[in-house]
Amino acid sequence: MAVVQINAQLTPDDILEAVKQLSNSELETFTRQVQLIRAQRKTPHLSQRETELLKQINAGVPEVILRPYQTLKAKLEDETLTEAEQAELARLVYEMEKFDVERLSWLIELAQLRNQTVPELIDALGLHPQNA
Repeated sequence: MAVVQINAQLTPDDILEAVKQLSNSELETFTRQVQLIRAQRKTPHLSQRETELLKQINAGVPEVILRPYQTLKAKLEDETLTEAEQAELARLVYEMEKFDVERLSWLIELAQLRNQTVPELIDALGLHPQNA
């Protein structure tokens, strides 16, 4: 790597003069690093808790609940549901409602961390209610 001589106190023009001394490959590397710094400054940094909450919110209903629910719901619509399946469907509906309540609690916590209302957070995240 080339060594670039610079003054102790730098103006943007001083930095540009130093950058002009770089080879093409060094200039490409330097440019990528400057772009990374710029992107990091523009991107809001999430706290560990915000990251965890977003993962939980976006995970959706666990497959172990969703798949059998969808299967039994289709049987309900076809009017081929047995009594045992009806009881299982009721249990799965309860599990899905529990998940929805938990998801809402995560949304509330995240909204509080961001000093937003839940509707503002939902709009900001682009979350829209889905039909079950």
